[in-house]
Amino acid sequence: MDLALKEWSERWLHIVEGGGDIADEVEYMQWYQKITRKYIGRVTSSLESEYQRTVTTMREIAKIADVVSAEGLGSYNRGLLDEVKNVVHRCLTEQLEEIPKDKMKRKGNRKRRQKDDLSMEYEPEQ
Repeated sequence: MDLALKEWSERWLHIVEGGGDIADEVEYMQWYQKITRKYIGRVTSSLESEYQRTVTTMREIAKIADVVSAEGLGSYNRGLLDEVKNVVHRCLTEQLEEIPKDKMKRKGNRKRRQKDDLSMEYEPEQ
């Protein structure tokens, strides 16, 4: 990091005066794609952890939506709240239905979860 900071602090010493040639944007982008990284940093999350994070977030949204009182809301806002509840509950139900059976049991020392265990964690209000 020290080298990068040093280069940045000395950037004024390395200004290239523009010549008459203007780079073609297509050529420049082709060059740039070769020398740059699309993502900076380590990709630490797996598809499984992204899935788990999404399901956890959806559960949190469902809990909040279920405890919000519709009392005093106009019909339009009550309808919006109901729509949020319906979308979240439908998404969670679909997620539970889509989990392949071979993914329910994990190898190794990890906690084993069955589809029933997941559905017990999330029970939509009726």
